[in-house]
Amino acid sequence: AGFNQAVASLGTAFTPEQANLLRRYTDNVLLAYDSDGAGTKAALRAIGILREAGLTGKVINMYPHKDPDEFMKSEGKEAFQERINQAENSFFFEIRILSQNYDLKDPESKTKFHKEIAKKLCEFSVEVERENYIEAIAEKYNIGFDNLRKLVNSYAVQTGLAKPVERPKSGIRQKNTP
Repeated sequence: AGFNQAVASLGTAFTPEQANLLRRYTDNVLLAYDSDGAGTKAALRAIGILREAGLTGKVINMYPHKDPDEFMKSEGKEAFQERINQAENSFFFEIRILSQNYDLKDPESKTKFHKEIAKKLCEFSVEVERENYIEAIAEKYNIGFDNLRKLVNSYAVQTGLAKPVERPKSGIRQKNTP
């Protein structure tokens, strides 16, 4: 179809070694697994492998088609390029898939979902990145920003996964003076 930068792993057999090989050529990987449950599971697994290798990933939505081949035969190259341009941030993909396990209309289930989000947010060791994702997820899932940050901080401190993120009350950072 004219796309000249594509690599295919065999089924769900994507490995850390393959991720390290990809890192020689790029920092960003687009995942285009099948749109079924097995493809979703493979994408979630690949996201973790990419992250461990220091790569960022996005997920291309194949729905309603099974895979890239079927998609392009039905929709064409231009439509596939649009899907590439609209590829979903891998963390947002993980959270969206996670949300499918919860009834977000039920307060108890919604609280459990928010706790799971907090656990996932603790995976970001760089504070500014974690803070950016807290802000984005809070907005996307209509969670109070400060409430989500407190939940993340609480979970991070509890488990030792990360140091708490504090924001100055005035919004202005104070200089450290000796």
